[in-house]
Amino acid sequence: MGKLLEKLDKVSQTSNAGMGFLGGRPSGHAPRPIGLLASVKVTDVAGATAAVKNGVDGVIALGWKSGASLADLKAAVDDAALGVELPADAGAEALKGAQDIGAEFVLAPSTLRARALLDEVEKFDVVLGLDLPRDNMELLLLRGQSLAPAQLGLLNSDLGAGEIARMSVADFARMRLVVESVRFPLLISLKEAIAAEDAVTLARLGFAGIVLASQGTVEQIGTQIQSLREALEQVPTPKGERGDVRLGGFAAGGSSQRETRED
Repeated sequence: MGKLLEKLDKVSQTSNAGMGFLGGRPSGHAPRPIGLLASVKVTDVAGATAAVKNGVDGVIALGWKSGASLADLKAAVDDAALGVELPADAGAEALKGAQDIGAEFVLAPSTLRARALLDEVEKFDVVLGLDLPRDNMELLLLRGQSLAPAQLGLLNSDLGAGEIARMSVADFARMRLVVESVRFPLLISLKEAIAAEDAVTLARLGFAGIVLASQGTVEQIGTQIQSLREALEQVPTPKGERGDVRLGGFAAGGSSQRETRED
């Protein structure tokens, strides 16, 4: 298990028990049911610093080129998990190369060459980028994509507060089916901060975390992250809702059912 999965597991354990086996939340931050990450341009060290100061669990550096230094970003993210988006032309040993320059996880587009993900790297996570399915066939294909060598998925939704607020019961059920269809924990990307009511919706859908696309000035990035973090901190976690974050989709569902029968 890499650092990103450890961070997300720490969030879920702390939310349920107040103090997980990996320790408590950072000083001054209340428990929340799911993780929080920010995506920033690889050159935006100030934006990454603002995101970390406001409580993110991880930072994804976009636009990284293989072999390019991450020294400044690594210093900026402190104890948060640092990841890079793999370039489209990444090949064999891409994971080891990213780890060697300081990354602790990678975001891998589904169009990436398969050979880039076939190396076994210890204590390192692969987040597979996934598109939101538009029909039943794409939903079936999504389940197949989750068989790729990855530890987490990122659903590229670009949802905003308005779309979440207008989500119908049918929309909720379909999105829940998406989350349950993959074998690993699923993150979701958002284009803007959301209210506590919308955060409840995403938490109950079963997402392991939110990735906010950071944009604007440093002050705006800090405000967006703070607003989203505070919204998540207002979300209660019903008993039995969250299990081991490392189990995603149908695997987590089976685990939860076994625990219920044992109780």
